Amino acid sequence: MTLAALLLSVTTSLAGPQVIKRIIFKGNHALTADELRKAMILKEGSEYDTFLLEKDIDNILELYDEKGFPDAKIVEQKLIPKDGLVECEFLINEGERIKIGDIQILGNEAVLTKEIANSLGFSEGDAYDPGRVSVGEYRIESLYADRGYMYADAKSRAIRENRVVNVTFAIEEGPQVRIGDIRVVGNAHTRTMIIEREIIAKSGEAYDPRKIYRSQERLYATNLFRDVDFDILGAEDSAEVVDIVFRVTELSPRWISFAGGYQSPDRILANIRVGHDNLFNNGQKLSISTFFSYSLEEEHEEQIGLDYVEPYFMNTPFKLMLRIFHSRETRVSYSQWETGANMKIGRYITHNVGFFVQYQYKTAFIDTLEGSVEGITNSILFHVSRDTRDDLFNPMRGTYTSLGLETAGGILGGDNQFARSLLDVSAFVNPLNRFVLGARIRFGELSPAGVSEQRGVSLNERFELGGGASVRGYDEASIGPLDARKKRSGYVMTNLNTELRFPAYKKLWLGLFIDSGGVWMDRNEIELSDLKLTYGVGLRYSLPMGPLRIDYARRLTDVSPGDYGRLYLAIGHIF
Repeated sequence: MTLAALLLSVTTSLAGPQVIKRIIFKGNHALTADELRKAMILKEGSEYDTFLLEKDIDNILELYDEKGFPDAKIVEQKLIPKDGLVECEFLINEGERIKIGDIQILGNEAVLTKEIANSLGFSEGDAYDPGRVSVGEYRIESLYADRGYMYADAKSRAIRENRVVNVTFAIEEGPQVRIGDIRVVGNAHTRTMIIEREIIAKSGEAYDPRKIYRSQERLYATNLFRDVDFDILGAEDSAEVVDIVFRVTELSPRWISFAGGYQSPDRILANIRVGHDNLFNNGQKLSISTFFSYSLEEEHEEQIGLDYVEPYFMNTPFKLMLRIFHSRETRVSYSQWETGANMKIGRYITHNVGFFVQYQYKTAFIDTLEGSVEGITNSILFHVSRDTRDDLFNPMRGTYTSLGLETAGGILGGDNQFARSLLDVSAFVNPLNRFVLGARIRFGELSPAGVSEQRGVSLNERFELGGGASVRGYDEASIGPLDARKKRSGYVMTNLNTELRFPAYKKLWLGLFIDSGGVWMDRNEIELSDLKLTYGVGLRYSLPMGPLRIDYARRLTDVSPGDYGRLYLAIGHIF
């Protein structure tokens, strides 16, 4: 029976308008059912139409032909009417997929043939897909553009011979384009030289679009500009020398921010920051930050800090950061204050790898039920990090790795002598472009040395775990050995967080998480059975400075009657 006869016989058996209930494909292996349905005009839930169904059969076979299956056939088709609905079932014989034969590259002089071939994304013997060949043209042109050949043009030609397709790329390289003048317009307050030092493209060198976009990113990162755009003058006339004009729109350099939070059962948190991001129009930053934490039990904590940042110390690529701070904490079983200052200097080695060195002086006073102690800590910290996250505040993919090595005492003096290391690794993946799966692991160790081997390291220098920033479901500093403050702290710490985030409605996201961690006095004491484990669910509402986060967490370890979990309200993800 011919296709037309089949359609006619089915149509005459249908009484009145019919609605398509399901579209089913069998025998398809290379293409998914979703891909095939997208090629059709008729959809599940639409009214059955004989003419459109015949057109859809042509569309399916055309899609197979484009994907390298020229012999694909629909060998059987069933239209099953039932209670005013129709099920359409297609049995497909895909046939053999044709493959790519010879790949020829013609017209290239500035770029090696091997390098072009490696950039294509396919090679001889791969399954033929016209879409991949078209992408190959774009990749060749991008490869040339990165070397200054911004007018390079690549054209492909595919010739089929039996079961293979031979592909030829003909390239017109054009001239290598160089950069003439680089200008900045739109800055009313920020000095031009402050902007120019963020532009890594230079006059006279070959045009490289990666440097232009990287310069744009660096200008945004200064937090001085609302918008940063650029024009390439001369490109429309295929000029061999082009001028680059960066157009900036400045932000107000003065700012103030407020953030609040809540941790059940009764702790209120608040953070206020005031700053200026462009002192004397030179790009230096100055800010004052305060933090307050209060509970109904009259326990409270206050912190204040003054920060200064010089982005180009003595006109070098090194960033200088100065901080003066004071904190005070009052609890039922102890009171503690710290005052100090630190100085950091560092720079980025590559686009995403940076390091800094910090010197810190800190004095602390701790008063407990067992007595009081006062001490000074002098330390030097070496820190290196690598950050490939796609968004600092709300990452969807990428990784962050940091390692800090700190030494205190010895020739630096002070009452504490120790070595401390802290490793922090987090990773994010984005399967199906909807779900974000993130994981973070932290491991820290504090090793007493010299005089601290006998009397111990000061309580305020030890690791603490628990609360909304580490192990949700446990109170702050409630994991590990008990110390003289009636808090829990130690010399060795590990913390693991995993979280699955997915959109619920517009800017509202849901999060499911599992947290765990442990604190010990010595690495030899580490036992997996000591790890604390919690689980929970949360809401995240997307904001420019990071999501507004509400988390509810319950314990899986140390479960006690009457413990109904902990609730947290904060700005920003836990990691």
